[in-house]
Amino acid sequence: MKQIFLLGMLLAPLCAVPQLSESFSGPEVTSNNPWEGDVDKFRIHASGQLYFVSPAGETGSASLGVPVSSEKNMTWEMKVKLDFKSSNANNLRIYVMHGSDSIYIQVGNNGRQISLYEKEGDSPKLRISGRKSLLDEPYSFVSIRLTFEEGNLWTLYTRQTGEAGFYCEGSYKMKSPPDNPQALMIFTCRYIKGRISEYYIDDLKVTNTITAPPDPEPDPEPEEAAELNLLLIEVLNESELQLFFDRLIDISEAICEIGNLGEVPISYGQNQSIVKIHIPEPLEDGCEYTLTLEGVFDLKGRWIAGQTWVIEYEEEEETPSVQPAEPGQVIISEVMADPKGSEAFPETEYVELCNVSEATIPLKDWTFVYDGKGIRMEGPSLPPGGYAVLYRAGRAIHVESPAQAVPMEKFPAALANSGKLLQLEDAGGLLIDEFFYPKAQPGIAWERSGDDAYLSTDTRGGTPGSPNSTPGESGQPEIPLSDVVPGEIVFNELLPDPFSGGSEYIELYNRSGRELSLSGLSLAVRDTDGTLRTSYPLSGVSSVVNREGYVLLTKDKEAVAAFYLLSSPEVVYELKLPVLVNTSSTLVLFRMHDGVPIDEVTYFSEWHNVFLKNHKGVALERINPDGRTQDADNWTSAAGTAGYGTPGYLNSQFLKEGTGDITGISPPVLMEDGLYRIAYHLGSSGYRCRINIYDLTGRQVAEIADHELPGTSGEFLWDGTSAAGDRLKYGIYILFAELYKADGRKKYNKMVFLVR
Repeated sequence: MKQIFLLGMLLAPLCAVPQLSESFSGPEVTSNNPWEGDVDKFRIHASGQLYFVSPAGETGSASLGVPVSSEKNMTWEMKVKLDFKSSNANNLRIYVMHGSDSIYIQVGNNGRQISLYEKEGDSPKLRISGRKSLLDEPYSFVSIRLTFEEGNLWTLYTRQTGEAGFYCEGSYKMKSPPDNPQALMIFTCRYIKGRISEYYIDDLKVTNTITAPPDPEPDPEPEEAAELNLLLIEVLNESELQLFFDRLIDISEAICEIGNLGEVPISYGQNQSIVKIHIPEPLEDGCEYTLTLEGVFDLKGRWIAGQTWVIEYEEEEETPSVQPAEPGQVIISEVMADPKGSEAFPETEYVELCNVSEATIPLKDWTFVYDGKGIRMEGPSLPPGGYAVLYRAGRAIHVESPAQAVPMEKFPAALANSGKLLQLEDAGGLLIDEFFYPKAQPGIAWERSGDDAYLSTDTRGGTPGSPNSTPGESGQPEIPLSDVVPGEIVFNELLPDPFSGGSEYIELYNRSGRELSLSGLSLAVRDTDGTLRTSYPLSGVSSVVNREGYVLLTKDKEAVAAFYLLSSPEVVYELKLPVLVNTSSTLVLFRMHDGVPIDEVTYFSEWHNVFLKNHKGVALERINPDGRTQDADNWTSAAGTAGYGTPGYLNSQFLKEGTGDITGISPPVLMEDGLYRIAYHLGSSGYRCRINIYDLTGRQVAEIADHELPGTSGEFLWDGTSAAGDRLKYGIYILFAELYKADGRKKYNKMVFLVR
């Protein structure tokens, strides 16, 4: 609502000025121009730029703007710097015009581009797509120049540090002039939770003239049609041609015809000087075709006379070899399991195959296996580097030629969003490839690179039938799918006997030193005869586990939260799990594709602290994560001071080698909230603790801990009151602490302190 109010405020013509020139010489944002909006959130940086830094732990936006006058010819100029890795949700938008539609420059996205958008209602449309990776590190200022010519032609220029001149990112001609346009200069900094993002803006200038780099060649006379020179015709295949011209052109109203085939569809290639011709019927070998292109304009809006060319299509004589496949030669390279939210693939789920060998491989009678069920394939043959996109027959999908769309009647009606194992077998039943895709993200496909998977960074949300996007550009984490090595993930905390109304849980810990994915792992209980019972896949664990990171698995997250602190709720996952027997059981964590155990533990209720008679609601904690799993001395009860459980974070009994030298309790320290903090550090686990307060006559006046089960380190809090609830008087008191173990070892701490 705040954003809408700001836009309406800035559209008011009362403060309009004929032009804007702002170098932010300071000292305040409002010094030189009537800036409005979130003025208190922006400031002038010491180096002389408009500066905004996003608040920590929040997702939102902040806007600052000033009205400018509207003319048929205008130029906006500025310098910007984003001192962070931009994404589709973490970027800068610069609104320059509002009428029936809004026009804005977006600085930053998953591809680190500067692009122009037209917002029709709530739907933004990409009009000029800028160079990728323009905003890559090292972060530096980029100059932006946007021109508006004759009321309907937009042209975007950029210049990176070190470039000799401006680069034309492209032009966009509006189909009709905007209704009652109002020129703007509004900066909207969009930021996301979990990142600190810094935005810099400098040297603003808005003029009512066209300021653009000179054309490389003189413009043709306005009354004459511009001449278009064809540089090259490339025959991509029997159904697609590519025309290379000597300049950027506008084909939004163009018509292309080929001989007796009539009108054929066209589109841009890699830029606006390349035109792709899509031919509905295969061209015949050795035949000549007449190609006509009309209705073309240059980027100044001038008409280009229609032209005709004669082309001849000849098939290549060399035929690639065809041979049976070996494992790994055809891979499952991309999966779109949840197309919801994608404009390119709104209803169509798909699985992409890629031939990574050097030979053509026929797929006839191969089997695509989903969730253990095989679906027979009729074809096609894949050339080296070729793609086949499998999807359910009757649904729509477009793949770029020469990739092949393969509709299948028995393709799953809905791929599981939680993740599933996909397999590919040849005609003889040989397993060629398998891929367990992680939990689906709406509108974004999972793509593979070697043994890893990552969310697609393509603006469409996926790349069916074409090379995968680049890993990591989206700001999303890569999901390593290479085999987890035994011992890299270990059991770290178990709750077999929860409180009434609570829920059992299993905590895992990543001690590998690298990020890992659990999507290919599973849990099971091992019987006394050595066999495994029902397998419970961890495919629902969608995020990577960071180095020294935790994952908590439970059947009921809310039931765990009712009794324990969840300091990191993002690492807690609700899954189907094996039942944990209260007294003893054997749990196995293993790789699904080959059954290799990653970690195994046979726990016993006897592992609890011997002083603890009731184990209900008390978790078993691993003491040293680097110690042996099947070591009774490496497990004990969670500390009472921690609520008898630490689900999803550092164990209360955590103790690594070399950290157990000091054993003691510190004197009480009065904190700002009026509580006394009594810190402790113990050289080993298994202690019980009693702490009492005495006055100088030796009379006990307060009790802090009564046979408490502490962790290996932590603190006790005391409010300064007596056992009767009265505040102790100002003066000197004595703290006496007793630590003892079941084997008879005892430690004592006695100290004087001041109560205030």
